[in-house]
Amino acid sequence: MTTASQLERVQRRIMDAIIGVLVFLVLISLAWAALTVASDLIRSIGQPSFERFKAVTLEILTIFIFIEMFTLLLDYVKNQRLCLTNIVDATLAVVLRELWVQIWAGESAWELLLALSGVVVALAVLRVASMKYSVQEA
Repeated sequence: MTTASQLERVQRRIMDAIIGVLVFLVLISLAWAALTVASDLIRSIGQPSFERFKAVTLEILTIFIFIEMFTLLLDYVKNQRLCLTNIVDATLAVVLRELWVQIWAGESAWELLLALSGVVVALAVLRVASMKYSVQEA
């Protein structure tokens, strides 16, 4: 065995260990976020208000972003590459959350809302095109 192949094996093991730790941390973060949302929902039942509803909804949207990032990480671990569709999904989740925040703030300029909406449309077109013209797995 050559020194280069041994070095490559060591690098791969280190990367696998780092990715394993990251996956574990993301799972803990997702569990913690889900528990936080559940406790906020339980507290909201006793005293319903629009502000509580907004806070819980934004927490749920943030969890969706974490889930999309987790999907990206798992896809990379499995295939050693990133799928454009998953990247677009994660970006869509972030942009839609920001759009939601801006709409609920009620203070947003129409130009910002129009720009964010344009980004959503562009990402949706990119996602459809990436699915239609994707490279088939062997």
